[in-house]
Amino acid sequence: MKKVTVPLIAGLCSALLVAGMAVAGDDDRERRDHRGGSFAVGLWGDLPYTPQQRAQGVPNLIEDMNASKLAFSIFDGDVKNGRTVCRDSEYTDARRRFDSLRAPSIYVPGDNEWTDCHRKSNNDSPPRADLKQPYDSLERLAFLRRTLASSPRSFGKRTIRLRRQSAAYPENVRWERGGVVFAGLHVVGSDNNRVPDPDIDESATSYRTRQQRVADQQEFVRRQAATNRWVEQAFARARRTGAPGVMLVMQANPIFDSPDTADVDERAQAGDDGFKALIDVLRRETIAYGKEVVLVHGDSHYFRVDKPLKDGQGRRLENFTRVETFGEADPHWVRATVRPRARRVFRFDQRIVPANVVPR
Repeated sequence: MKKVTVPLIAGLCSALLVAGMAVAGDDDRERRDHRGGSFAVGLWGDLPYTPQQRAQGVPNLIEDMNASKLAFSIFDGDVKNGRTVCRDSEYTDARRRFDSLRAPSIYVPGDNEWTDCHRKSNNDSPPRADLKQPYDSLERLAFLRRTLASSPRSFGKRTIRLRRQSAAYPENVRWERGGVVFAGLHVVGSDNNRVPDPDIDESATSYRTRQQRVADQQEFVRRQAATNRWVEQAFARARRTGAPGVMLVMQANPIFDSPDTADVDERAQAGDDGFKALIDVLRRETIAYGKEVVLVHGDSHYFRVDKPLKDGQGRRLENFTRVETFGEADPHWVRATVRPRARRVFRFDQRIVPANVVPR
């Protein structure tokens, strides 16, 4: 893998959430922070995937981030690998990890936390004596929201206020720093939980029933609409305030066209998948906004910084940058330097954790 440094060219309390998502104004510390100049953001996700990473790799990474002067960090989903049991402890352990970070820590959901929990690989991995029945993905989503999206503030030893979209979608969040608009989006792998044909037999790999497949498709349709509105609202906020840049963070790799295959358009081949509507919104809003836009995601565990979004005529959108974080076998992180007053607002640098480098 070539690594480079690249400069940018429900179970919730409704009263708490409704009040929390509409909080006007920050505390004194946050006001002071917002008046500052450049600041740094830690980007990471898709960890831990192994017992060794849980015991050593992630603690090493957190120690490395804690030694850096970060305004906040963002975890872009997957607190476990896609083949381990979706126990309650996976979510509570993740919360403790996020709270061990000195700077505010923001969490964005991944598919391994809920979407994939119906799979046999997520239920049959030993030990499972405590499991009375296979996991239901939507029940796990409800638990995720109660555990990881129930507060109007971030995780971390120091916290910041977050604006949550609604009681129904508290995991969609937004906040600002230095005038830059940041938004966390609930867009996950596994085709974003889309189930276009509930009659397809999945019994070889899944415990999901037809009724559950129908419910999952309905969930996808509703959440997709809500998340796309959240993207539009983030850009509306950026235009209204004159924000110098927008950073969106989600888990899924939405399948952009790859420059490595000149004769194949991967986005066109994907067709009407779980990400097409989002890509259409991103394209429209990026063009209308005109300033720097960054999309951060994980999912395919390959660090990269590129410009994969094109307009309707196939021309590259220069003001859009995609950043994919490390993950899976690479327990490292990405440092984003944000300079609100600079000509180029965002810069990204790989942060290889020395203690996590494999001896060769």
